[in-house]
Amino acid sequence: MIDKSLKNLELSTGVANNVITIHAQYWQVEFVKEASTGTLLLDKAGNPMQLTDNDQTEHDGDLINLKKTDDGQGLSLSLQENFSDNPRTFLIGLVENGNRDVISITQRRAKGYKIVDQQFTALEGTQKVYTSSEDCLPLTLSNTDPEEKYMKTDDIFKNVYYSSKFVSDDYGAFDWFSQDVPLISIPDLLVDEAAVWSGRVPFQQGETKEAYIGEGKSSESLLVQPHTNIDLEGTITYVERSLKFTWTIQNEESGHRFTVTGLLHQKVPVSPTTIIKRLY
Repeated sequence: MIDKSLKNLELSTGVANNVITIHAQYWQVEFVKEASTGTLLLDKAGNPMQLTDNDQTEHDGDLINLKKTDDGQGLSLSLQENFSDNPRTFLIGLVENGNRDVISITQRRAKGYKIVDQQFTALEGTQKVYTSSEDCLPLTLSNTDPEEKYMKTDDIFKNVYYSSKFVSDDYGAFDWFSQDVPLISIPDLLVDEAAVWSGRVPFQQGETKEAYIGEGKSSESLLVQPHTNIDLEGTITYVERSLKFTWTIQNEESGHRFTVTGLLHQKVPVSPTTIIKRLY
């Protein structure tokens, strides 16, 4: 039923609607297995994947989808990329009138992937601006010297962070890149048409934080009179927003492209305020 050259396929890519010619008229797909364990793959209804009178069967995890071509003479195969370092092999069993044949597909990870297109769309109603003492610490400055001096107030805000959180349920959304986490350029954060933040954030699953106060960032100071103590508190103005992202990613070996979608949630501190509570 299958040309000899197509019985043992080796791939380093995903495929979309690739057609394998079947030299039979009333053929069916009897099973789809994971070769190393012999486990039958299930369709979205929880049943073993098969093609009988149905013209399509979809894996419940969207790893592999099969359908008959309109003329019934071809098996159209769609297969997700293998992002694991371990090759995987699928077995597709064919049958017609008691005659059987098997297609073996071994798939390894490609050597590299790259983003070829990225789009961000702001989710309407998600951006908000607010002022809070959240994560701000009390601080006492004590000048015991006989002369006035400037003293740093940064410690009020040492627990304040920029945060970003990528979320996606798409297959392999956080698995396509290698050990080096990609830095993604994000659209400027605007308040009243003015940019209050711009930059790049690491694309990784879960929350990423960056200190608001730290090396290479501006420092705040207060002039303290001699033999004086000052109790301080602080507030921060934050801006939060959510963006939908849609990226097209390309297998650098084969050129095969796939799409990853999801959400980015950002929380950005934009303006600190230092409050003098007591001077003594």
